Amino acid sequence: MLHKKDFVIGFVIWNLSDFRTSQSSFRIMQNRKGVLNRIKEPKLAAKVVKEVFQQGRGEGR
Repeated sequence: MLHKKDFVIGFVIWNLSDFRTSQSSFRIMQNRKGVLNRIKEPKLAAKVVKEVFQQGRGEGR
């Protein structure tokens, strides 16, 4: 999706890995938004991120 938008020139991976958070009504199952799991093993998202970076700058548009 990022390559399809001319106004997007980059992106940042906000959470590299999942991390433990205190339990509340907003975070029942911890924080699982990372590219790696809590023991730093790659998740499916890691494969996608790797493919995007291997495409190189400007490709895929």
